[in-house]
Amino acid sequence: MKNYIADGLFDPRKDTVDIAGNFNHFDGTKNILSIVPGTDSTMYAISIPGFLDGDYLEFKFRINSTWDDSIAEFPYGQPNRVWTVQPGKYSYYCFYNDKETNISIVPENKIMDQVKIYPNPVQSMLQVEMPENIDRLLLVSLTGSKILEQKTNSGDTVILNVSSLPTGTYMLLFYTGKVFVGSKKLIKN
Repeated sequence: MKNYIADGLFDPRKDTVDIAGNFNHFDGTKNILSIVPGTDSTMYAISIPGFLDGDYLEFKFRINSTWDDSIAEFPYGQPNRVWTVQPGKYSYYCFYNDKETNISIVPENKIMDQVKIYPNPVQSMLQVEMPENIDRLLLVSLTGSKILEQKTNSGDTVILNVSSLPTGTYMLLFYTGKVFVGSKKLIKN
């Protein structure tokens, strides 16, 4: 961040940094990074729960939650950052000193717009409609514990019997191969 600050591209008193990736539909507005104390506003950190071993993550960092101008995303014009979550290795560290000015736009993730779950809240039988791109879903607790894994055929509607689950909030995670596509919140009554 030192180069961004020195070049006047980032002011830590008024600008924010977020992370946008395949785990949040490339919408980082809910994943704003915090300044690490004692770093002169040049180091930022964030914790995002809910990933499982083997999850394949693609992401970029953005200034002020925008894709629209030449200072918005970094690394400028480079491919997405990627990271596969490994057992016991749950921290990702990266450093940015890129000074290039090219930008590439990440396409909006439309797959999750096609996923439908109902009824929600649910008491017993949950229907999950998915586009043909999705071939696997996981039902997990809010702490990330896997409750159920279901492989699907392309374009399936899956019916899950969740009647034995305790009342609470859960997450449905959707995958194409090993790539995490997105999630939906499920409420069990």
